[in-house]
Amino acid sequence: MASESYSMVRTVCWHLGVVLVVALASADRAPAQAPPLVEPPTGGVGLHVPLDDFLNVNSWGVNQFLGNGLVMDGIDAYALDSGTGTKIARYQTSVESGGVPVDMPTGQDWAISIDYKHNGAYSSANNPFLVKKWNTNDEFVALFNDGGDSWSLGVGKAGGGHDIALSNIQLGETWNRFTFDYDAATQTFDAWLNNDLLAAGLTVGHGNYNVDHVQIRNLGAGDDYFGEVRIGDPVAQTRSPTFGHEWVQSNPFLVQGLVLRRFALDDTTYRDANFTNVLAWENDVGLVDKAWEKQMLPWHWHTGKQPMTPALQSQINDWVANRPGGEGFLVWDEPNRPDFHDVAEFSDWIKETHPGMLVYGNMQTQPRPVAFFPTSLARLPTRPRTPTTTMCFWMIIFTLSALTCCRFRSTRSLTTLPNRFPSTSAIAITGVWRPSAARVSGGTSHTR
Repeated sequence: MASESYSMVRTVCWHLGVVLVVALASADRAPAQAPPLVEPPTGGVGLHVPLDDFLNVNSWGVNQFLGNGLVMDGIDAYALDSGTGTKIARYQTSVESGGVPVDMPTGQDWAISIDYKHNGAYSSANNPFLVKKWNTNDEFVALFNDGGDSWSLGVGKAGGGHDIALSNIQLGETWNRFTFDYDAATQTFDAWLNNDLLAAGLTVGHGNYNVDHVQIRNLGAGDDYFGEVRIGDPVAQTRSPTFGHEWVQSNPFLVQGLVLRRFALDDTTYRDANFTNVLAWENDVGLVDKAWEKQMLPWHWHTGKQPMTPALQSQINDWVANRPGGEGFLVWDEPNRPDFHDVAEFSDWIKETHPGMLVYGNMQTQPRPVAFFPTSLARLPTRPRTPTTTMCFWMIIFTLSALTCCRFRSTRSLTTLPNRFPSTSAIAITGVWRPSAARVSGGTSHTR
């Protein structure tokens, strides 16, 4: 998954004339580098623990220990709640579908990514995560809490334990991604937090880099959430981690209309209404052709509610290469939680294959649990999902360039925008947008 992060809302447009669309841009500060994506290699050694499979490994790795009753938090992530005893899970790396623990090779590059969030009280009793060589107990890296929202990273030292390599790290109460990028040529590794390089050229005192073990557990107070855990090949990002911010800066006010039928573009009414682009909703090449040829506007294409297939990949490659005016892709449409990984896989492929394209999604934030957890899942989550927490999971899994939150207008008045559009309240609570920054004018709003 890519590592594009989110900051201020800068774009709002009308979708079908009645749906508010809010785009979240990537973070303002562009780092000089970007952390690698982590992809377990086909046929090679790695670890993959996805969000939505009860914390079981998927293809790469071995479930070493899943005891002590990890608390299920819906099907999104897992809270290791200290109030009901120690919660812990351990994994070991393996060859794809091998089922037998295998060390990570020291003679080739590899990387680790761990998604983590902590809420509530703090404790220094436990490490939320640690990575090591299992049978020798040689530590590689571990996260420590130093009291309150102050954290440290320790690296393995000779004779056991850790040397503190970094301290005074703040995580807040939102999702964070730690990435550790091992370089075989120098036998050193870089530590990243989200898109920020925390430290380069770290070494372990014992010199042993053939790790094979990841442990996650509760801190000892409050709730700890773990998302995806990956170990595998480091894959360089093919585009700027601030692509979304840069795109919105150059397209500060997006106004688009969903178009279903190509005859709607036969004359110039659409262009004359001052739309900035055509959102082609159907799988109809005539829509994208007429967007450029008749309307002289860029086209965005909605990929449909469907996972990535070779046929869709071929079609997108063909349209980008041979149909002028392509600018972006809207992936899926208001996905439910069981769809999230399909959306992420498809989005990542478009970003990596066509790095100049805007890739975005839209989200239904109305607080109805069944909207995210259909009855086929047998039961609702133990902690009912709210718009805010659903958005957090949406962002950490998809890591798209932009997010559109759609709510049908329930009143003719927009003077109380956050109250009329619950999705805007959810955005405000997550801290990526503040309603006080909004300006309302002529039935449309945007932030500065």
